[in-house]
Amino acid sequence: MGRGAPLYFLHGGPGLDHSYFRPFVEPLADGLELVFYDQLGCGRSARPDPLLGGIEGWAEELEALRRELGHGRISLLAHSFGVLIAATYALTYPEHLEAAVLTGAPSVFDFPGGFAQRRGIVAPALDDEGLRAFVRSKLPSFFHRYDPAVVERLDARLRYSGRANAYGTACLPTFNLRARRDRWVARTLIIAGGRDAITPTAGAQRLARSIDGARVATLDQSGHFPFIEEPEAFLELVRAYLAPPHDR
Repeated sequence: MGRGAPLYFLHGGPGLDHSYFRPFVEPLADGLELVFYDQLGCGRSARPDPLLGGIEGWAEELEALRRELGHGRISLLAHSFGVLIAATYALTYPEHLEAAVLTGAPSVFDFPGGFAQRRGIVAPALDDEGLRAFVRSKLPSFFHRYDPAVVERLDARLRYSGRANAYGTACLPTFNLRARRDRWVARTLIIAGGRDAITPTAGAQRLARSIDGARVATLDQSGHFPFIEEPEAFLELVRAYLAPPHDR
């Protein structure tokens, strides 16, 4: 969607799909080429059984997509669990990554450590409808100002994958990028929701301290989905950060 430098979106979950970014981020298409996709095992993509490759496999999928679309250096906008995939990609393919915008970001270099388990947001093994019910039960805590009408619209588009959720969750205890931390060279903006109870701003600050030159911007009236709760401010931050050097 759109024209300009490519910006790839990495959805969270695990086991959700790209649709919850839309339409909130679509105005970015006035100066960027937006690339949305559902990760392998999720949404409208193929659902192999078993899933293989771990979080590294999802990063390899992103690299395969970049090659298939013929892009050179790309930027990423990653949310929640998608930040783990973005971090893996940033450390594996630094030569292909121009910039990263991370939101709802866990402090990825703190793994392993049971981050999600401690906050009670990891679903038990569920089928697709079970995951849908679980996510809906937790969503009020993901927003600063919970709007049931917004959630209904999101839920109507989302295609849940219980298998991908269980698989991604199983990857968390062994997820460890500490040894490669110095390979992160891409410009990085971390957008934190000031009222995010899932990935608090303290985690965003810890992550920023681990990445040379990373910047943190806090949207005070947002929870875990700042592009939904404060879309105009979110888009302004992203546009300014990804603008060509002479426009910044």
